[in-house]
Amino acid sequence: MNLIELTPKITGDRYYLSYSCSVADPKLSGHSHPETEIVIVSSGQFEHVYENIVITLKKDDILIIPPNTFHFLKSNKTPNNMAYVIQVHLSDITFSHTPTIYKLSDDNKFILELIYKEIKENMNPQMWNDGFGSYSVSGNTLTDSICKLIEVLLHKILTQKKQPINFVDSKNAFIYNQSINFLKDNLNKNLTVSDIANYSHISETAIKNIFKTYSGKGVITVFTELKIQETKKHIRSGKQISYISDIFGFSSQAYYCQVFKRVTGMSPMQYKKSIS
Repeated sequence: MNLIELTPKITGDRYYLSYSCSVADPKLSGHSHPETEIVIVSSGQFEHVYENIVITLKKDDILIIPPNTFHFLKSNKTPNNMAYVIQVHLSDITFSHTPTIYKLSDDNKFILELIYKEIKENMNPQMWNDGFGSYSVSGNTLTDSICKLIEVLLHKILTQKKQPINFVDSKNAFIYNQSINFLKDNLNKNLTVSDIANYSHISETAIKNIFKTYSGKGVITVFTELKIQETKKHIRSGKQISYISDIFGFSSQAYYCQVFKRVTGMSPMQYKKSIS
């Protein structure tokens, strides 16, 4: 699927808008939320974890993040690294399953400046005590003018040509991306931290630290979640639970159901009913 809908509409009653050098809460390694998020890099460069890959965002890059997508945007706290973040509920928009990046045009930059000018003048934003002029505003009621400006901005962004993805050029990000691919290729096995460390030719401590940095989770936790996500596809296709638990290397159907519920909050059968 592609981001093809060109008339997104703001719906719902929750929003978050910010301009800062520290986009992600430093206490959080990553998060997801039901709102669509638009990240626009004003200056500098950020590393962004999008689901299970690490990409680079540079000046004037725009990243659109679908609802309920794990992500983490981080940078060194300097005035040279600043980004706008817009989180709103949107309707009439279809999302890609891979990162979608656009460039900020001069016209769109003008609209963006209007949005944040109105925020500062009319919405009493919370100023961050970080020395860089960062601020944010959140709540349940956006002004009609800001809603309209955001909708116009998104409409114009989505008519632009998509940009190539820049993967992070660092050893640890490369190891993380390669390790995720290794896990995806071996979802039918019961890999250990040692297996994954050996694949990457590094120590167990090092691979644990890399996963903690880029996912905020343990190695086996990420592997288990990848397994469960893949088993969902088999449930949707009508496969039997016993068959699914067997081909993904779970010791028993009961254990698979236990893990599935721990990860998703529901049993496989409850999930099956929820999508039928």
